[in-house]
Amino acid sequence: DIINPKRKMDYYARCLDHPNIMIRLEGLKILAKSKDEAALRHIEKAMKDEDIQLRLGAYRALAGRTPERAAKLFVKVMQSDAFGNLEARERRAVATALGETKTDAALAFFDGVFLTKGGLLSRGKTTELKQLAIVGLTALGTVPAFKVLAREVQNTKNGKELMQEAHKAALRVKAGIQAARQAHG
Repeated sequence: DIINPKRKMDYYARCLDHPNIMIRLEGLKILAKSKDEAALRHIEKAMKDEDIQLRLGAYRALAGRTPERAAKLFVKVMQSDAFGNLEARERRAVATALGETKTDAALAFFDGVFLTKGGLLSRGKTTELKQLAIVGLTALGTVPAFKVLAREVQNTKNGKELMQEAHKAALRVKAGIQAARQAHG
């Protein structure tokens, strides 16, 4: 940092190739804090790393760094066929990161998930996607997200378990909104 060489982020990005995961995660933290456009390229590359910890860190870093760009990317990931092959915690992390972008694109995507009707063979997949939408809406934590959750609490087509999850999430979002209002005013 003191020397401040040209293409400094490329030097930090070399940490992402190190065999020790702790060094790779530290490198990712530095890239996440950087305003350099090159750092963003390396973060996106880290999303495809073989190590799940690095991928999860890259999702969080990208969501916080460039919300609009991240939202488009995460929606594309969630809509892909490969999304179902990811581990459950990684699918949950992608949904959470999409919610953390706090963008209209994230809200629109999650709202659209609840409009999806699952066929006889895809019912389980549709239910899981709706559960992930609840996770994402909770991370979104806005009044419009609360309204979507409140609507789904009343939607009997979702099934009892999904309605209960939506109810718990709506309560968490409502509490978060109230806490934020008290802190600011």
